[in-house]
Amino acid sequence: MNRNPTPFPLRLLVAAAATLLTLAACTQSVSDREQITNIQTIIAGTPSSTPTLTPTITPTITSTPTVTVGPSSTPTLTPLPTVTPPPATPTPNPALTGFSLCEQQAGSGDGRFSARLSAAKVRGSPAYEELTLTFEQPEGSAPLHATASCVSDRDFLERTSASSAPGPFVLEIGLADWLRDEGFSASPITQTLSFTTSKIITAASFRIDPERETGATIAIGLNEALPYRLRVERNPLRLTIAIAKSSSLVSSSDLLSLQAGGERLETLPPLHFLLDGDIWRVGTPSSSASAGIKPANAGATNVTGSVETETDFTLSPDSTTVAFCRAAAGIDPTESSFAVPSALWIMGSDGQDSRKLAEVGINCAEPTFSLDGSQVAFSVDETGATPTQRSIWVVPSTGGTPQRLAGGDEWSRSAPQWLAGDSLTYAAAAEDGRRTLFVREDDGTERDIGADLLLNSDGLARYSALIAPLAARDGQSFAVTAPRADGFGAELLLLRADGTLIEILGVGGSSRRDYWTRPLGWTASGELLYLATTCRSTLVQDYVLYRWDGVGSSAVMLAGTNLGALGAATTVGDGLAYVLASRGASGPRGPGAISLRNPSTLWYWDISAGPRGKLLEADVGRHLGPADR
Repeated sequence: MNRNPTPFPLRLLVAAAATLLTLAACTQSVSDREQITNIQTIIAGTPSSTPTLTPTITPTITSTPTVTVGPSSTPTLTPLPTVTPPPATPTPNPALTGFSLCEQQAGSGDGRFSARLSAAKVRGSPAYEELTLTFEQPEGSAPLHATASCVSDRDFLERTSASSAPGPFVLEIGLADWLRDEGFSASPITQTLSFTTSKIITAASFRIDPERETGATIAIGLNEALPYRLRVERNPLRLTIAIAKSSSLVSSSDLLSLQAGGERLETLPPLHFLLDGDIWRVGTPSSSASAGIKPANAGATNVTGSVETETDFTLSPDSTTVAFCRAAAGIDPTESSFAVPSALWIMGSDGQDSRKLAEVGINCAEPTFSLDGSQVAFSVDETGATPTQRSIWVVPSTGGTPQRLAGGDEWSRSAPQWLAGDSLTYAAAAEDGRRTLFVREDDGTERDIGADLLLNSDGLARYSALIAPLAARDGQSFAVTAPRADGFGAELLLLRADGTLIEILGVGGSSRRDYWTRPLGWTASGELLYLATTCRSTLVQDYVLYRWDGVGSSAVMLAGTNLGALGAATTVGDGLAYVLASRGASGPRGPGAISLRNPSTLWYWDISAGPRGKLLEADVGRHLGPADR
């Protein structure tokens, strides 16, 4: 999945008063773990004109009016109002069976194929418009096959060299294995196909990578996020791209962004979060507009207010103490491409009595309190060399000499989590690409518990890595994300403290599996809240939020779809704190990465009582995101 270390970006990390959840993206390294990040808006230039080919077109189709659905501007926060019931979800149209905003594949087989595009036309129906591309193939060629995905205009510009996008949304049809032979050369692949009488599909342009020997991509600009369907038909050979005339996204599609229950969250437990290098606390009255946060009924207080930059932090089990990593003033670690020196500090949860606890190696990250609060474990970059080699250290929370527990060999260790009996589990990555999970017993014994979990019973690789363990509050069990070896998503493994498997989440039998499954947080009673992103999509996150009861049964809490992304989350008291952003990071939604420089909002859902509401907004250039012990 992730691939190269990137600068540790500015982020806003939210933590529960009882625990702090550190969620990861697709790798184990500190620089790769999940964050809420920001990116500058790309301004599209004026595209150059291209010759126009006018194919045969069916009579004009009158489309039904549609309502544009997309990320909305961030409103000013006010105390949570009484909420009216959301509008009912529209009844699915049978004519749109098979339509979705998920990535799609069509055509049997794989491998390079030869084909000549001979005709293109658009036809319409009351529910959709359909572009039909007719191909001719020579005998002996591999079958025609294609993929389809929809992206935002900004993501389109980020992943291509185009000067502008063909629309606010772009449907891309990939023909990656199309041979550049005579058939390819005889096709109108260097021209824009224009359809003057249609309303949804008005043009289709080809994009070709001159460095490759195969492939072409067809781009169709759309004014809104519309479900689509991709098919390959035989006799005659045709590739059909059907696009619905109305969006399936309505105001009630994203339940996590809808306020629920008329009560204000006046019993909200204190939350701590990180904003632009300071640790803040929400839950006490304060003015915070100057920091780029707009308070709702909760308010926010800066509990560090230092000229130095705070990076990672964690809360003690009794919520009275904060351990955090602090870098010296002058160099912003969030925007540096090299390791910036930092040390481990500790203070009261109100910001009082701060003092340095440990300074070893180049920098510290991922601090986490032991179950009784007497020790703090953290990861350390001891050399600053590339690739990063991190080790695991521990220090008494009252002060003392820090000790290295594990490190100094070919493994880079990160994301420590305490287990029962003062054991630790942490992710490990080798320079040769191996990724696994270690458990270190209290007597110093280190065991690789991931070696067997990564393989199927037949000895073939099932997972490519085990990343970002998240321990239950009692340390008796933990969850770990396991990206699949086939590169398609991730499952969630539930393990006992000794590393034995309890259950695998994210699989629904041989006929169905969720795209990406990740933990959100453990409750005090030992239940796990986790999120399943049901399909791979580069535009929407289609999610189901579950509660695992601790003994082998999962129940659906809610389901929804959004055009942005659900970022980091943590359990807080009897509820869930989580971050929503109007834009996810470029690529498939699921791991929880949120795009750079995009407004984000912090929400709290009192699961036991029912109320759910927005607590804070972070302006452009700010960001929110939770992390656990």
